[in-house]
Amino acid sequence: MDFPSDRIWGEVGAHLRTIVLGQTEARFPDIRAPASQ
Repeated sequence: MDFPSDRIWGEVGAHLRTIVLGQTEARFPDIRAPASQ
């Protein structure tokens, strides 16, 4: 039973991570931007 589900879930996880990170950065832009001011 060698289904490509691992690769599929890996891609889905990567997309979800990108979406979550994008929403987090949109809500809290200070998280990623270093406080160098």
